[in-house]
Amino acid sequence: MGRYEGVVVGVEIEAKMKLTEVGDLVARLLKVGATSSRAVIEVNTYFDTPGGTLRSTDCGLRVRVERDTQGTHSQTTVTYKGPLGPGELKTRQEIELAVVDAQAMAQMLAALGFGPVRSFEKRREYWECLGCSVQLDTLPYLGHFVEIEGSTEEAVFEVRRKLGLDGVALIRTGYIVMLESYLAQHGITDTHIPLDAPPTRVIRSD
Repeated sequence: MGRYEGVVVGVEIEAKMKLTEVGDLVARLLKVGATSSRAVIEVNTYFDTPGGTLRSTDCGLRVRVERDTQGTHSQTTVTYKGPLGPGELKTRQEIELAVVDAQAMAQMLAALGFGPVRSFEKRREYWECLGCSVQLDTLPYLGHFVEIEGSTEEAVFEVRRKLGLDGVALIRTGYIVMLESYLAQHGITDTHIPLDAPPTRVIRSD
Protein backbone atom coordinates (compact mmCIF):
# COMPACT_ATOMS: atom_id res chain seq x y z
CA MET A 1 0.00 0.00 0.00
CA GLY A 2 1.15 3.57 -0.66
CA ARG A 3 1.39 6.18 2.13
CA TYR A 4 0.89 9.90 1.54
CA GLU A 5 1.17 12.20 4.58
CA GLY A 6 -0.84 9.93 6.87
CA VAL A 7 -3.05 8.48 4.12
CA VAL A 8 -2.70 4.79 3.22
CA VAL A 9 -3.91 3.86 -0.27
CA GLY A 10 -3.74 0.41 -1.77
CA VAL A 11 -5.29 -3.03 -2.10
CA GLU A 12 -6.02 -5.11 0.97
CA ILE A 13 -4.94 -8.75 0.48
CA GLU A 14 -6.22 -10.90 3.31
CA ALA A 15 -6.89 -14.49 4.36
CA LYS A 16 -9.54 -14.68 7.09
CA MET A 17 -10.41 -17.89 8.95
CA LYS A 18 -12.62 -18.86 11.89
CA LEU A 19 -10.94 -20.31 14.97
CA THR A 20 -12.40 -22.46 17.71
CA GLU A 21 -9.71 -21.14 20.09
CA VAL A 22 -6.46 -19.23 19.81
CA GLY A 23 -4.04 -21.09 22.09
CA ASP A 24 -2.80 -23.58 19.48
CA LEU A 25 -2.29 -20.84 16.91
CA VAL A 26 -0.27 -18.71 19.34
CA ALA A 27 2.00 -21.71 19.92
CA ARG A 28 2.46 -22.12 16.16
CA LEU A 29 3.19 -18.42 15.72
CA LEU A 30 5.93 -18.62 18.33
CA LYS A 31 7.33 -21.80 16.74
CA VAL A 32 7.85 -20.10 13.36
CA GLY A 33 9.47 -17.05 14.98
CA ALA A 34 6.55 -14.62 14.85
CA THR A 35 6.54 -11.69 17.27
CA SER A 36 3.58 -10.09 19.02
CA SER A 37 3.59 -6.30 18.79
CA ARG A 38 0.46 -5.11 20.61
CA ALA A 39 -3.07 -5.89 21.72
CA VAL A 40 -5.91 -3.39 21.35
CA ILE A 41 -9.62 -2.89 21.90
CA GLU A 42 -11.38 -1.29 18.94
CA VAL A 43 -14.67 0.52 18.57
CA ASN A 44 -15.69 0.26 14.90
CA THR A 45 -18.50 2.52 13.68
CA TYR A 46 -19.85 2.06 10.15
CA PHE A 47 -21.49 4.88 8.21
CA ASP A 48 -23.82 4.94 5.22
CA THR A 49 -26.40 7.10 3.50
CA PRO A 50 -30.04 6.83 4.62
CA GLY A 51 -30.70 4.71 1.54
CA GLY A 52 -27.78 2.36 2.19
CA THR A 53 -25.80 3.39 -0.90
CA LEU A 54 -22.49 1.99 0.31
CA ARG A 55 -23.89 -1.33 1.45
CA SER A 56 -25.78 -1.82 -1.83
CA THR A 57 -22.53 -1.37 -3.77
CA ASP A 58 -20.46 -3.63 -1.44
CA CYS A 59 -18.48 -0.67 -0.10
CA GLY A 60 -17.76 0.37 3.45
CA LEU A 61 -16.99 3.54 5.41
CA ARG A 62 -15.67 3.05 8.93
CA VAL A 63 -14.37 5.17 11.79
CA ARG A 64 -12.23 3.12 14.17
CA VAL A 65 -11.07 4.18 17.63
CA GLU A 66 -8.32 1.88 18.84
CA ARG A 67 -6.90 1.76 22.38
CA ASP A 68 -4.19 -0.55 23.62
CA THR A 69 -5.17 -2.90 26.42
CA GLN A 70 -3.01 -0.97 28.90
CA GLY A 71 -4.89 2.25 28.11
CA THR A 72 -1.68 4.16 27.34
CA HIS A 73 -2.20 4.79 23.63
CA SER A 74 -5.12 5.45 21.30
CA GLN A 75 -5.58 6.32 17.65
CA THR A 76 -8.48 7.04 15.33
CA THR A 77 -8.69 6.17 11.63
CA VAL A 78 -11.33 6.57 8.94
CA THR A 79 -11.32 3.89 6.26
CA TYR A 80 -13.05 3.49 2.92
CA LYS A 81 -13.23 -0.03 1.46
CA GLY A 82 -14.22 -0.71 -2.13
CA PRO A 83 -16.12 -3.69 -3.51
CA LEU A 84 -14.75 -7.18 -2.96
CA GLY A 85 -12.52 -8.32 -5.79
CA PRO A 86 -12.42 -11.76 -7.44
CA GLY A 87 -10.26 -14.59 -6.21
CA GLU A 88 -9.87 -16.98 -3.30
CA LEU A 89 -8.58 -14.36 -0.89
CA LYS A 90 -10.38 -11.25 0.30
CA THR A 91 -9.05 -8.38 -1.84
CA ARG A 92 -10.42 -4.86 -2.11
CA GLN A 93 -9.32 -1.27 -2.48
CA GLU A 94 -8.63 0.40 0.85
CA ILE A 95 -8.03 4.07 1.65
CA GLU A 96 -7.21 4.86 5.28
CA LEU A 97 -6.62 8.19 6.96
CA ALA A 98 -5.49 8.91 10.51
CA VAL A 99 -7.63 11.56 12.22
CA VAL A 100 -7.41 13.30 15.58
CA ASP A 101 -11.04 13.39 16.72
CA ALA A 102 -13.63 10.64 16.07
CA GLN A 103 -16.55 12.90 17.02
CA ALA A 104 -15.42 15.65 14.66
CA MET A 105 -15.01 13.06 11.89
CA ALA A 106 -18.55 11.81 12.52
CA GLN A 107 -19.86 15.38 12.28
CA MET A 108 -18.05 15.87 8.98
CA LEU A 109 -19.50 12.63 7.60
CA ALA A 110 -22.97 13.71 8.73
CA ALA A 111 -22.53 16.98 6.83
CA LEU A 112 -21.71 14.89 3.75
CA GLY A 113 -24.86 12.77 4.15
CA PHE A 114 -23.43 9.75 5.99
CA GLY A 115 -24.84 8.64 9.33
CA PRO A 116 -23.78 5.90 11.77
CA VAL A 117 -25.40 2.55 11.07
CA ARG A 118 -23.82 0.18 13.59
CA SER A 119 -20.85 0.09 15.93
CA PHE A 120 -19.17 -2.87 17.56
CA GLU A 121 -16.17 -3.57 19.76
CA LYS A 122 -13.40 -5.99 18.89
CA ARG A 123 -10.25 -7.23 20.59
CA ARG A 124 -7.27 -7.58 18.26
CA GLU A 125 -3.76 -8.89 18.86
CA TYR A 126 -1.14 -8.01 16.24
CA TRP A 127 1.68 -10.36 15.22
CA GLU A 128 4.44 -10.03 12.62
CA CYS A 129 5.10 -13.30 10.82
CA LEU A 130 7.38 -13.92 7.83
CA GLY A 131 6.71 -10.52 6.30
CA CYS A 132 2.96 -10.59 6.89
CA SER A 133 0.72 -9.13 9.56
CA VAL A 134 -1.28 -11.72 11.50
CA GLN A 135 -4.18 -10.49 13.59
CA LEU A 136 -5.99 -12.55 16.20
CA ASP A 137 -9.51 -11.17 16.61
CA THR A 138 -12.29 -11.71 19.12
CA LEU A 139 -15.74 -10.33 18.29
CA PRO A 140 -19.03 -10.23 20.16
CA TYR A 141 -21.35 -13.10 19.22
CA LEU A 142 -19.06 -14.28 16.39
CA GLY A 143 -16.08 -15.57 18.39
CA HIS A 144 -12.44 -15.93 17.33
CA PHE A 145 -10.83 -15.31 13.94
CA VAL A 146 -7.40 -14.93 12.40
CA GLU A 147 -6.53 -12.58 9.55
CA ILE A 148 -3.29 -12.77 7.56
CA GLU A 149 -2.45 -9.68 5.52
CA GLY A 150 0.45 -9.33 3.11
CA SER A 151 1.70 -7.51 0.05
CA THR A 152 1.04 -10.47 -2.28
CA GLU A 153 -1.28 -13.46 -2.39
CA GLU A 154 1.76 -15.75 -2.46
CA ALA A 155 3.07 -14.31 0.82
CA VAL A 156 -0.32 -14.68 2.50
CA PHE A 157 -0.76 -18.28 1.36
CA GLU A 158 2.78 -19.15 2.52
CA VAL A 159 2.15 -17.84 6.04
CA ARG A 160 -1.19 -19.63 6.10
CA ARG A 161 0.61 -22.88 5.20
CA LYS A 162 3.40 -22.34 7.75
CA LEU A 163 0.80 -21.86 10.48
CA GLY A 164 -0.98 -25.09 9.55
CA LEU A 165 -4.14 -23.26 8.49
CA ASP A 166 -4.27 -24.34 4.84
CA GLY A 167 -7.03 -26.82 5.69
CA VAL A 168 -9.21 -24.17 7.35
CA ALA A 169 -11.89 -22.61 5.16
CA LEU A 170 -11.28 -19.07 3.94
CA ILE A 171 -13.88 -16.39 4.68
CA ARG A 172 -14.33 -13.52 2.22
CA THR A 173 -17.12 -11.82 4.17
CA GLY A 174 -16.34 -8.77 6.30
CA TYR A 175 -17.00 -8.73 10.03
CA ILE A 176 -19.74 -6.12 9.75
CA VAL A 177 -21.64 -8.24 7.22
CA MET A 178 -21.33 -11.36 9.39
CA LEU A 179 -22.40 -9.44 12.47
CA GLU A 180 -25.38 -7.85 10.71
CA SER A 181 -26.49 -11.30 9.57
CA TYR A 182 -26.25 -12.67 13.13
CA LEU A 183 -28.14 -9.74 14.59
CA ALA A 184 -30.91 -10.07 12.01
CA GLN A 185 -31.25 -13.81 12.63
CA HIS A 186 -31.53 -13.27 16.38
CA GLY A 187 -33.76 -10.21 16.28
CA ILE A 188 -31.17 -7.94 17.91
CA THR A 189 -31.62 -4.26 17.12
CA ASP A 190 -28.93 -2.75 19.37
CA THR A 191 -26.98 -0.06 17.54
CA HIS A 192 -23.80 -0.66 19.60
CA ILE A 193 -22.52 -4.17 20.26
CA PRO A 194 -20.03 -4.38 23.16
CA LEU A 195 -17.25 -6.94 23.32
CA ASP A 196 -18.82 -8.62 26.35
CA ALA A 197 -22.17 -9.21 24.63
CA PRO A 198 -23.52 -12.65 25.59
CA PRO A 199 -22.82 -15.46 23.09
CA THR A 200 -26.52 -16.16 22.49
CA ARG A 201 -29.68 -14.10 22.63
CA VAL A 202 -33.39 -14.97 22.57
CA ILE A 203 -35.15 -13.81 19.41
CA ARG A 204 -37.32 -10.85 20.25
CA SER A 205 -41.03 -10.96 19.55
CA ASP A 206 -41.57 -7.19 19.32
